[in-house]
Amino acid sequence: MRKGFTLIELMVVVVVIGVITALSIYGFTRFLPNYTFQQCLGGFTRFYYREVHRFMGSDTDQWIFEIDPGRDECYSDSLNAPVYRDTFRFSDYGVDVQSTGSVFIRVNKDGSVVAPDSFTVVKSANGKTFSRTITINKLGEVSIK
Repeated sequence: MRKGFTLIELMVVVVVIGVITALSIYGFTRFLPNYTFQQCLGGFTRFYYREVHRFMGSDTDQWIFEIDPGRDECYSDSLNAPVYRDTFRFSDYGVDVQSTGSVFIRVNKDGSVVAPDSFTVVKSANGKTFSRTITINKLGEVSIK
C-alpha cells in the first residue's frame, strides 16, 4: 500500500483553498472602502480639533477653517500674524467634498465658531456610495451624520 495523497485529494484541497481565498478577497474589497471612509472622517475630526488647540495657544485672535470642494481639501489659516497654514486632503482617502461653494468657518480664540457651517463628504466604490454630512456648530463641536 502506498502512503500519501492521491491526485484527487490534492485537487480537492486546492479547490477548497481557492474558494476560501475568493470569499475572503470579496469580503475585504467590500470592507475596505467603508474603512477608508471612516478613517477619513476620523482624520478630519482629529485635524480640526488639533488646529483648534493649536490656535487657542497662539497669539491669533481669530482663524479660518476653509473647506475647498474644488480641490477636496481643507485648510486652517490664521487671520492675523503669525501666518500659519495646514492642510487636510480628503482626496488622499478617495473622498469627494460636496458643497455649493467653499465653506469658511471662523473660529474665535476660545474655540467658539462665529458662523457655523456644514458640508457633505462622499465616497463611491464597488457600486456603493458612502455619504456623511459634517457640521461644525457654534460651540466648535464637530458632528457627523
